[in-house]
Amino acid sequence: MTIDNTIFSGNGAGVYALNTTGTLTIRGSRFDNNGLVGLKISGDGSESMTVVASQSDFSSNGAYGVWVDLAGSVFAGVTLDKVSVHGNGIVGVTITGGNTTLANLSIGESEFTFNAKYGIHANSMGVVLTTVTNSAINDNGVGVFAGGAPGVIIALNNNTIARNADNDIQQMAPAVVRTFSNNALTGNASGDVSGSLVPVTPR
Repeated sequence: MTIDNTIFSGNGAGVYALNTTGTLTIRGSRFDNNGLVGLKISGDGSESMTVVASQSDFSSNGAYGVWVDLAGSVFAGVTLDKVSVHGNGIVGVTITGGNTTLANLSIGESEFTFNAKYGIHANSMGVVLTTVTNSAINDNGVGVFAGGAPGVIIALNNNTIARNADNDIQQMAPAVVRTFSNNALTGNASGDVSGSLVPVTPR
């Protein structure tokens, strides 16, 4: 399925992809002022799903801009490329999963601003790898949050994470936040980092 140059506004959920197999592609679209969520991606069986959203806007929704909600033995690959996610009631993008979930969330060249609680949020009992590259995560409650099981890993490469009200980055063990030591964290009165970061040396 492909969604191209479309506006989803004033719904409960703009788009709800449930137990999707194959690939959902979203391009040049807008998801705003929906009561709960702009885009919800959910799986609770054993399916394999791929979602790619590019050059789209997920903003001013009641709770979530993008919500990836997984359970069961789901494999999900989600890519957000050149998206804008701002002013959502709770979280810009969140990804959660069950014990047997395996997911990969890739974010590049995107902006997450003025989301009330979190810009980017990962909290799972399974394996969730989130990679954030060349993005701006500014003026949220918390910029980036990692929690849950040891399989929850957020890797940060060349981002600006600044002016978030609580912390720019929050890490709750045993989840892991890896940094390539080239991220800019500035202007946070509460402290840039809560928890610890794992430096990664580029090869």
